Amino acid sequence: MNGLDNLTQKILSDAKGYAGEVKQASDEKVEELLLDYNAQADALKADLVATAKEEAKNILSRAQSQAALGERNELLRARRAVIDDVFATAADELVGLPKEDYVELLAKLVAKYQTGPAEIILNERDAEEIGADLLKKIVVNKIKNIDISLIKISKTHGNFKGGLILRQGDIDTNCTAEVLCEGSRHQLEPEVIKLLGF
Repeated sequence: MNGLDNLTQKILSDAKGYAGEVKQASDEKVEELLLDYNAQADALKADLVATAKEEAKNILSRAQSQAALGERNELLRARRAVIDDVFATAADELVGLPKEDYVELLAKLVAKYQTGPAEIILNERDAEEIGADLLKKIVVNKIKNIDISLIKISKTHGNFKGGLILRQGDIDTNCTAEVLCEGSRHQLEPEVIKLLGF
């Protein structure tokens, strides 16, 4: 049996040697694969970090642009509000003219736009305070060749700050303080902007 034992020992010894070589080869291959995968993972991680940093820069840049745009829009809104206030104040000042000047202005507006039978619509305050004076002013000044019998003060009052609406049949000519100021706005606004330093 000695020969059989020697043969068995030889086979086992060769098998152990072969198994050791295979294990060493597989360990080396695993180590090589691990190094390769770690290198790929490090490269991927570096790419992801670089991409994330770039995206963060882009987000920050967009946020700064949006903030600047929002700030600019807010400034424009504030400027627009100031300009609106200037024109609203102008309408208030027009209505606040001394009575004689105010009546003169309204009489001139009637003379400018009246072409036939007309009804003058005033707000309630003006109808009570200057309605009769307005008709007298039109007659006394002999503004245009107006037949005063064709003009009357309306019993209906308008809902506006001041000025008048001249109704001639189906046509209303709006000469209210608000519309007069707004109508000259496109012409005066550049000058107002310059005066305000915008």
